[in-house]
Amino acid sequence: MRSSEFKAGKLEFRADRTGIVHVMFGKSTFSPEDLLVNLKALQETIDRNRPSGAKGRYWRTFYVSATMGPSIKVDISALRDLKLSEAG
Repeated sequence: MRSSEFKAGKLEFRADRTGIVHVMFGKSTFSPEDLLVNLKALQETIDRNRPSGAKGRYWRTFYVSATMGPSIKVDISALRDLKLSEAG
């Protein structure tokens, strides 16, 4: 799955009862650029699909991890401000 397939809505996700979203946005074989594009597309998709009744701070924390690996905290503000230029 490449970023174009991801943006086309190939992946489905939902939040659990506590509001946590678990979703795969890439594989270890993906290039760092493809992973970043997919992560940015995920963040934008979640922001666009925010429930109208959701009030206050929507994102509290954002972590990525491998299936059995340690998690890495992502700065959501930096991710939102990131501008990607997709060539090709």
